[in-house]
Amino acid sequence: MNDAVSVNNMAANETRRSRTLADFALLYADEGLRVLPLQSLRSPGCCSCGLANCSSVAKHPRTVNGVKNATYQHEQVRDWWRLYPDANIGIATGQGLLVIDIDPQHGGSLETLNALVPLPPTATVRTGGGGFHLYFMCSLVYKIRNSVGKLAPGIDVRGENGYVVAPPSMHASGTRYYWESHKGFAVAPPALIALVAENASLPHLDNTSPGTVPSST
Repeated sequence: MNDAVSVNNMAANETRRSRTLADFALLYADEGLRVLPLQSLRSPGCCSCGLANCSSVAKHPRTVNGVKNATYQHEQVRDWWRLYPDANIGIATGQGLLVIDIDPQHGGSLETLNALVPLPPTATVRTGGGGFHLYFMCSLVYKIRNSVGKLAPGIDVRGENGYVVAPPSMHASGTRYYWESHKGFAVAPPALIALVAENASLPHLDNTSPGTVPSST
């Protein structure tokens, strides 16, 4: 790696470190993504909800109505992170946003997914648990429900009324989520839609949804 690249990477890393969770939540809202505050990690394996047997450590919503409260309105987002400055960030799916969640702890892998359906490069998050979130746009006409293991073991679908944890949130393991690529959400290919949408046989004139395409980190 040459000196110029090293300096640029160091500067980029320093910029990321100086940003707060609130800053990231507002950046996502600027991109038209609906966000919501999630519980945070108090100590390894300990959720801020205070339940000793919490089954969704640092992942479940802090809001009364859960993902239904998700918004891209800046005033509400600021209010949430003033109240919960350490809140993890949730991004609501549905309304034109589809996320495929690959969990290696349950047998999921990119290789398995690509064997099922060839996928174009798209915005990708490396999860705190070592898996991946693949972000896609799709037409609003499709009915895509949340599912666990529908595509294959360890490969879940996040559609209407779903959400995923977004970078730089902290996983229960103590590892942060981060973007492997954040340069645009690909349009979900028809072969993927055929596997995940209940009404995939409907003709689609426009397979995109505005307001969900981040251009860069």
